Order: sequence, then structure tokens, then C-alpha cells
Amino acid sequence: AYEAVATRLAFPPEYLRSITTTQDSHLAIISVVGSSMQPTLNHDDIVMVDMTKTDIDYDGMFVIRIGEAIKVKRVSWGPKRRSVIVRSDNPNKLQFPDEEYVEEDDCHVLGRVVWVGAKQP
Repeated sequence: AYEAVATRLAFPPEYLRSITTTQDSHLAIISVVGSSMQPTLNHDDIVMVDMTKTDIDYDGMFVIRIGEAIKVKRVSWGPKRRSVIVRSDNPNKLQFPDEEYVEEDDCHVLGRVVWVGAKQP
């Protein structure tokens, strides 16, 4: 799955502060494209990203850059913190296998997902 930056989305200030204390200028809304994060995220869902949270020492979904692609994935340290493991939530691991990146420049964490918006069926 890849994601595109959405233009704008308005949140009541009180609700936004219940999600994060990060300044608005450090938040981004990303539109999800693809099925690699199903069932957690579906095509056309949107996520709010806190761009100040680039530390992968805690669980969660992160927005990462791999080459030119921007993706929403689960990211964790590999063995002895010598690599980064990138995982999709989709259980089809043949189509969406875990990936390991040894060089920091190959996988750059842009921020942590702090909110998800989804279309209702």
C-alpha cells in the first residue's frame, strides 16, 4: 500500500487535543491506498500522523519512506537493533511479506499514526 497526503481535514480543537498534544504544524493527514494493512486499514481510509514521533521503541503504526514510496506499516527494531523490520497487517504474507532494512537510509520513519478515519460500509 502507498499513501498520498490529503489536502485538509478539520478537527474541533478539544477533540484534537484528546488525540495528541503535538502542534498542528507537525501533524499530517495521509490517505491510504492499497490493501497491505487490512484488516486494520482499508483502501481510502485516512490516518493522522504525528511527525514528531519517529522513535520506533514503542508499538504502533508508522508512516515510513522506503525509496520514493511513502507507506503506513508496523515498524520495529530487528535483532540487536541492527536492522528495521517492516510489517503489513494483511495476513497474506506471500503477497505482503515482512521486510528487513539494514541501512537506516533505506527505511526512514516520518511519524507515528495517532488517529484513523474509515469509511462506513
